[in-house]
Amino acid sequence: MRDWKSCPDGTTLRLYTIDGGGHTWPGPIEVPRLGTTARELDATRLILDAFDRAPSR
Repeated sequence: MRDWKSCPDGTTLRLYTIDGGGHTWPGPIEVPRLGTTARELDATRLILDAFDRAPSR
């Protein structure tokens, strides 16, 4: 994980890099025919948390 904190309005940009994962969505559900599923990261939880933190428009 790498963070950049120099964005406007105090926004932080975060990059997640997954080594060894297949063509699957990272998280608890495996799809063996698409390759290895990265289980160390729950991408659904991560994106929903990001939406919860975003200001309303």
